[in-house]
Amino acid sequence: MAEEFLSGGDFNPPAPNFANLDPRWNRVILIGEPNWVLTTIHQLYLQGFAEVGDWGQPLPTQNPGEAIAVLKCPRV
Repeated sequence: MAEEFLSGGDFNPPAPNFANLDPRWNRVILIGEPNWVLTTIHQLYLQGFAEVGDWGQPLPTQNPGEAIAVLKCPRV
């Protein structure tokens, strides 16, 4: 299902506006199969959401075959 969403071609979110967000809560978290996490990070980059290097390195979770990556949204 995630692959259908990512490859659908209709995914064109607006550029994020972080100006009015409380900096204590400005996080985007991806959790899933490691290759899916990396693919999603790159897809979000291609859509202008965030630089690939702004994400933390995907790390394994306590669940086998699962990774987590965190994007801390910039303060503006």
